[in-house]
Amino acid sequence: MGMIKLTLINFKYMIKDKKVILLMLLMPMLVTGFICYMAKSDNSTSSFPVAIVLKDKGDQGKILVDEMIKEEKDYYNISKLNEEEARDKIKNGKLLAAYIIGEDFSEKIQKGEKPVVGLLKTGNQNVAFKLGQYIDEYINSKILISDLKASIGSVDEKIITKNNITTEIKTKGSSFNFAKLVMVLIVNFIIFSANYVAGEIFAQRKEKTLSRQLTTPHKPWEVSGGLILGFGLVQVVIYSFIIIILKTAFGLQFDAPLINIFIGMACMIVVSVSLGLFAVRITTNEGLLSIIVCVVGTATGFVSGSFTPSASLPSVIQNIAKFTPQYWFSEIMNGGNVIVSSILILLFGLVLFTAGSIKFNRLVKE
Repeated sequence: MGMIKLTLINFKYMIKDKKVILLMLLMPMLVTGFICYMAKSDNSTSSFPVAIVLKDKGDQGKILVDEMIKEEKDYYNISKLNEEEARDKIKNGKLLAAYIIGEDFSEKIQKGEKPVVGLLKTGNQNVAFKLGQYIDEYINSKILISDLKASIGSVDEKIITKNNITTEIKTKGSSFNFAKLVMVLIVNFIIFSANYVAGEIFAQRKEKTLSRQLTTPHKPWEVSGGLILGFGLVQVVIYSFIIIILKTAFGLQFDAPLINIFIGMACMIVVSVSLGLFAVRITTNEGLLSIIVCVVGTATGFVSGSFTPSASLPSVIQNIAKFTPQYWFSEIMNGGNVIVSSILILLFGLVLFTAGSIKFNRLVKE
């Protein structure tokens, strides 16, 4: 009960500083809101006009075109034209690109050879590149299937698809992709907010607020716990509000239930505020606090894959990533076991909290 009382006291104390609270709210809101806005704008304006000239005498060309029209409708407005019509429309600026699927398209695929697909285009290289990648993926998968059939006699084509054998590069602006990016940014804001926590601990120590709490019957760990939970409660309110606003305004869709996202976020906040306490315990030099937090936040963010795709990192680093809280939060975002991941995140927070609470009363009186 003592810790709960101190938590509420610290919460009320911290929300009195309206400028800091407003800054903690606006910074992540503006950054993530801008990203969501740009993503939404891209989705609403990115239906590029392209054409397919289908000359193929077999059925593979038709299958490819039908799949492209269905799967790329959010990014391309694909029409079927003859070559003369396609050239005229590109010349007049009514099309950005046109792909020509030749007569021997199906025949070459059946032989295990890669057919040449012609391209008529304007100067927009990016538009042509993306759809060209889609066509290449389709061709490569069909050639692989053809080679396997020639080698082993039969193969289940449903198992071997273009997305199974290549890295999917489609960027149709799905809300999940941007929802995940938004949460990665928010988690980084949470981690680096440990600077604020450490600064507030110093401020309360100077104002003798903490020393007065230690003169009460409360134990040192209750005082430090109430301090940490007070900071944590402030951040839970702020970041929950941000997520709800962004989800409502931009229709973000997560790969896990929203309640799981909130649970994981709350656990990450425990890690962040405990990191702030730990940083204060390491040094009494306020100038070094931000350096400690930045080093820890940047190192764990890099290793966990927050700043770069983890698949591109060496296998050793990918294994080390499991010893970072950001890794387990990513597991929650990807639909993993929220209970196991949350417990592991809280263990990181517990270690930092324990290390930061050692001889807390002496820290306060220094």
